Amino acid sequence: MELQQLSGTYLIKIIILLVLLDIFQLFIGNVFSASAINLVPKTQVQQLNSIQQMVRSSASILAPIFGGIAYGMMPFFGFTLVMLVTTSVVMLIVLSLNFRFNGAQLVTKTDFKRKVDFLTSFKEGIHYLRQKQAIVMLIITACVINFFFCAVNVGLPFILVNRFKLSNIFYSIVEASTSVGMILSGFIFMKQKPAENQIQIMYRWVIGIALITSGMGLPVVLHVQLLKLEITGIYVALALLMGVALFETNVPMAGYMQLHIDSSFQGRVFTIQSSLSMLMMPVGTIMYGYLFDHFNAGIIFLVSGIIVIIFISVFMQIKVTKPIGYARNIAGTKNLENGQK
Repeated sequence: MELQQLSGTYLIKIIILLVLLDIFQLFIGNVFSASAINLVPKTQVQQLNSIQQMVRSSASILAPIFGGIAYGMMPFFGFTLVMLVTTSVVMLIVLSLNFRFNGAQLVTKTDFKRKVDFLTSFKEGIHYLRQKQAIVMLIITACVINFFFCAVNVGLPFILVNRFKLSNIFYSIVEASTSVGMILSGFIFMKQKPAENQIQIMYRWVIGIALITSGMGLPVVLHVQLLKLEITGIYVALALLMGVALFETNVPMAGYMQLHIDSSFQGRVFTIQSSLSMLMMPVGTIMYGYLFDHFNAGIIFLVSGIIVIIFISVFMQIKVTKPIGYARNIAGTKNLENGQK
């Protein structure tokens, strides 16, 4: 059924459904991020974020496969039933979680009524961020990554399919390699002890993302003439490295914010961060869609990577109130807890 053949009422229902699904997904993601500090001991926040990212990466690989199989085996009504069952299971699991594992205080009726005022709550979140320059820099960094990563989302299929004439199978292998890289990085990251200069290391990984982005444009700029299998191998390697770099950036960033933002402000701060980051994606997609239609794809990759490197290099030179090291904060918290026992 083509889109033009759908009735106006039916199309409106589909649009409302998609909007609600995205809103609930964003809401659940923010609530989980804000609650992570209360779900597990502070020493295991990094492991929790690692597992979460690994599960997401695994789902991005397996979901299309199972979805395609299920689509050929059951009608859309069957999808609805599966969604209802899985959602019910998730709800039961959520109800079984202890959201006061770390002894969070109960919310009084007075506090609840005060927090219902969305505008006041949002203003309080903005005022709180003004006092947290390091957190603001992380939020800006996340926005920059989301914006310039659109070069990869838009440009990679453009050059692989249009420039190098790769088949859908080869392109799918390259596309899946990023998720595979994130999964592999997750196993390694879970065994690592958090470094005290976690933010500086994270910024170096962002520079790595920029270098990999620029590297994706080199075969086009150099006009390399290779076999399709060789081109696939090059971009699979780059995609694997990209997955590792993204994991080593996202997980420490989330862990740092969860440990250094007051629990009463985490929901608001994560909402601001996710909203700004998501806003960058359509803007970046539109801009890069235009650029790849009118300019050399390889040059676009190179320039995008260079801009990110310059931006992050400047950020790394900015002197802020020195944040408590990730590991040092954990150690101090642990010592305090031991002293109270």
